[in-house]
Amino acid sequence: MAAAAAVRRRCIVALIASLAAANLALAMIGPLVSIVLDRDGFSATTIGLNAAMPAVALVALVFSLPVILRKVGAGFAMYAGLAIWAAAVLLMPVQSGPVAWLILRFLLSIGFCFHWVLGEAWVNAAATERNRGRVIGAYVMFATLGAAGGPAVLSLTGFTGTLPFLVVAAVVAAAAVPLLAMPKISSPMMPRGSKSLADMARKAPVAMAMGLVAGFCDITLFSLFPVYGVKIGLSVDATMALLVAFLIGTAVTQLPLGWLAERVNGRLLLAACAFNVIAAAVILPYLTSSMTALLFVMFLWGGAQIGFYTLGLVELGSKFERNELVGANSIFSLMYGTGAFAGPLIAGAVMDGWGANGLSATVAAVSGVLLLSVAIGFAQSASWGGR
Repeated sequence: MAAAAAVRRRCIVALIASLAAANLALAMIGPLVSIVLDRDGFSATTIGLNAAMPAVALVALVFSLPVILRKVGAGFAMYAGLAIWAAAVLLMPVQSGPVAWLILRFLLSIGFCFHWVLGEAWVNAAATERNRGRVIGAYVMFATLGAAGGPAVLSLTGFTGTLPFLVVAAVVAAAAVPLLAMPKISSPMMPRGSKSLADMARKAPVAMAMGLVAGFCDITLFSLFPVYGVKIGLSVDATMALLVAFLIGTAVTQLPLGWLAERVNGRLLLAACAFNVIAAAVILPYLTSSMTALLFVMFLWGGAQIGFYTLGLVELGSKFERNELVGANSIFSLMYGTGAFAGPLIAGAVMDGWGANGLSATVAAVSGVLLLSVAIGFAQSASWGGR
């Protein structure tokens, strides 16, 4: 028993380290590509289309993953994904034109999505019912820290020449190193047939809703909060400080949240996260006279909002068998990508019509729908995830 637990721990540590490195590389490639395309004179539409490639890759992945996994297995697919990602990044500096970069962005997104979906499902499969909340909390914490490091590394490499692309490719390659140290433990597999994917979505509707809302709120906030902050009277430096507080909140609260997910009613915990997001979004514009209060609210907002993702993964692990987790996680990731694609478009339109507070109103409204669905589900059935 102790030996098996040690093997599981080694597997989890290796996967989390690999996923954290991948998030660092992902947080670098997004702004790098956008800034280079803008500097080279391409239109905002072209840049936006390029930025949409991860969502397109997720759609392609959902339908191709069952066949690929049955042929090569999860381990090989993760290595192949990293190799495709690194190769696409290395080709970017030597290619020109929007079509070439569109294809390369799609390829690197396919590579990232293979690594992300399979790695995340594998972490969940290696966890047990007794420690799943803490394991998922640790994963989200280190993934967030990895993503937070992306802009810092870019500030050192700059945005010109081949150096930033070489560094991104090196980080992607580094993400493979922890996988080499993984003990031999069976990987989760994909169930057969597209019908089973639809069945899994119906089996965990609240988890899928959490993935959708998490993607919607996360990407909307990071895309539009800098504009929002300035429009409500904050300086650029103050707005960036608030985003840092948000990121710190996402990182340091996830282990306690995971610990709570193992011990308290899951729906009530999710409802608390949704309520905190709504409250933070509503009261933030009224706190502009106190930077301390703003920082505290953003810290809580970050912890609660990323909780949608953490608790969604915890529910997937408790709802599905090991051999179903890759399929379930691919749908969850697709829902996150769908929310990430739609969120900035909807919130941006609302801000155009209602002004800066359209951002907080949109985030609060979407979180309110999730809170309402939780309340309805709680009234209709026994709670999930309670300990």
